[in-house]
Amino acid sequence: MRGAGVTFEQLQRNNDDKTEYFVARIEKKGQPLDIYLADFITQALKKLPVPKLMRWGDSDHQFVRPVHGLIMLHGDRIVPGEVLGLQSGRLTSGHRFLHTGEMPVVSANSYEEALLTHGKVIASFEKRRTRIDEHLKAKAHELNARINPSDGLLDEVTALVEWPAVYVGEFEEEYLEVPQECLILTMQQNQKYFPLLDSDGKLLNKFLIVSNMQVDNPKHIIDGNQRVVRPRLADARFFFNQDRKQTLESRVARLGNVVYHNKLGTQLQRVERITTLAGAIAHQLNAEKSVAELAARLAKADLTTDMVGEFPELQGIMGTLLCAA
Repeated sequence: MRGAGVTFEQLQRNNDDKTEYFVARIEKKGQPLDIYLADFITQALKKLPVPKLMRWGDSDHQFVRPVHGLIMLHGDRIVPGEVLGLQSGRLTSGHRFLHTGEMPVVSANSYEEALLTHGKVIASFEKRRTRIDEHLKAKAHELNARINPSDGLLDEVTALVEWPAVYVGEFEEEYLEVPQECLILTMQQNQKYFPLLDSDGKLLNKFLIVSNMQVDNPKHIIDGNQRVVRPRLADARFFFNQDRKQTLESRVARLGNVVYHNKLGTQLQRVERITTLAGAIAHQLNAEKSVAELAARLAKADLTTDMVGEFPELQGIMGTLLCAA
C-alpha cells in the first residue's frame, strides 16, 4: 500500500480458488511525450545485448560504437531531450563515402525515404537483406553457378553495409586441390565472401563480394579483395597439408592432453569409454565389433588437427577428409 501510495479503503478484496488478495486500481493522467521519451530510449539502449561497450572522447557515456547524432521526432516536431550526452535534433548523416555533409529529416515518416533518396542508405534491415539476396542470386545466375547457402552470413553482411553492391572475385585454381569444405569456411568466416558452386555442388574458383561501395569501375575493390583472400586460402592449404602428414590413428594418443571435462577426464578417456560402448552395442546387434570399435576410437582424433584448431566447425569433417586422403 505504501509503495503504491494508496490507503486501505482504496483496496478491492478478491478471491480465487486458492487465495485471497487485494487490488488497488489507480488512474493516472497521461503526461506529454517530451517528459518520458529520452528516458525510455536510454533504458532501451541499456537492455541491448551488447557484450562489450566503449567510451569515446572525454565522455563517460558508453555504447557499442561512438554516437554522433540524436533524432527524436513526433510527426514533424522535434521532441526535446538528451540521450548519451546528445541533444535531439533533426540532422543526420548519409553514407560515409557516397554522401557528404548532414541532411535534415523533415518528419518521422520521411526518415527512411530521406536516407534512401538523399543519403544512399537503406535503413531497413529486411529491405537491405532482400536486395543483397537478390543481387547475389542474379550474379550467380550470370556465372551459371549457385551460392553456397548461409543465412547466418547473409544476416551478418546485411548488418555491415548500408548501400550494398555485389562484385565477382577470383582466386587461382590451384587452391581447389584443398578440400572445398576448408576453403568455403575460410572464405565465409574470415572474409565474409559467398563461395560459388557449380551445378554438381563443386566449388568454383570464384566468389561474390558484398561491398558497401557502388562504383562504375569496381576494379580496385575486386583487386583488393582478391589480394586479401589469397593468404587465407594459402593458410588453409598449409594446415591441410600439415594434417595429412599424420594418420588419424597416430593422433589418438594426443587426446590424452585434451581435457574433456574436469570431472570426466580427458578426451582420450572419453574415447576409451565410447569404444567400449560401441563394441558392446555392436556385439548385441551382431555387427562387426572391430569396425565399430575402430570408428569409435578414431571419432575424436581430428580434434588435434591444425585445421580443427583454426576452424572448430570442421570437427568430424576433417576426420572424414583425412581418412579419404
